[in-house]
Amino acid sequence: AHKLLVSVFVEDDELDTAIAAIAGGATTGKAGDGFVAVSEVTATYRISTGAVEPTTP
Repeated sequence: AHKLLVSVFVEDDELDTAIAAIAGGATTGKAGDGFVAVSEVTATYRISTGAVEPTTP
């Protein structure tokens, strides 16, 4: 079986909705459906321009 990593960035107030959508679409009822990990993003770095874009709390 192939493995896939999907990254999704959402605002805090959209987190529960995003998790529910991902879990709903990924659930097969079998072992190995995967997991959702949540972490804070403090900044992004745009490779093409070198711009640093801090996130706001």
